[in-house]
Amino acid sequence: KKETDAFQDANRELRFGCISALLAPLREVHDIGGFFLLVNGKIRCFLPVIAIIQQDNKEGDYQCGIKSSNRTYFGCRICWTPSLSFANPWAAAIRKFRTGDSTKRYVTPLLEVMKYPPDPRKRKRDDELTPRGARDKIGEASLQAVYNPWWDAPFGANHMGVHGATPPDVLHQWQLGIMKYTWEYIWEYIKDKDVHGKGRSSAKSAFNSRFADINTRHHDPMLPRKAFPKGRDGLLRVEGKD
Repeated sequence: KKETDAFQDANRELRFGCISALLAPLREVHDIGGFFLLVNGKIRCFLPVIAIIQQDNKEGDYQCGIKSSNRTYFGCRICWTPSLSFANPWAAAIRKFRTGDSTKRYVTPLLEVMKYPPDPRKRKRDDELTPRGARDKIGEASLQAVYNPWWDAPFGANHMGVHGATPPDVLHQWQLGIMKYTWEYIWEYIKDKDVHGKGRSSAKSAFNSRFADINTRHHDPMLPRKAFPKGRDGLLRVEGKD
């Protein structure tokens, strides 16, 4: 069944196994110190590195091996800030970034326990990790239980590895993420407010009027070109360009 851990593990191993095969030549050339080419009469050494991975939000999480959702404790693929502290700009952990090397050191021994579980009859301690316990510890870090070949890929001076090569994308995490949330929060706050004793919803009317004035048909290339004659009430579905 697709819901079983065994199926999910096999699916992830197949996907990341294919990625590993694609990255193998790049790793080999990088490990031997690059390759040489004759350019304009001079021998030049070229060292291939990965600058950035073209991805959207979900693809970036998958490449990093991150379980990113509202239900995970560490939902960010770039830092170790707990999901509950995302709105706190002073969270101490916000300065602690994820790196491929640290993730690899954490996950690899746990994967070994899952692959080669200890004999229950030869366990030395009652608290010795079991395959289920190893999987749970990987999940506590909001990580997928699979060896990620991107950990071994060359990223040059980027010490964060794959976590630094998958930056937030503008559309999903900024325009339709933070900006959309801020927009909805402000609207919920002002829609029933009274402005200068003019009655309930007067703030809503004032906002709609000003919004319609700005977003009207005009020829100024510096202003939005989409018209909303009804103000915010005409904006039924928020898109990235809005």
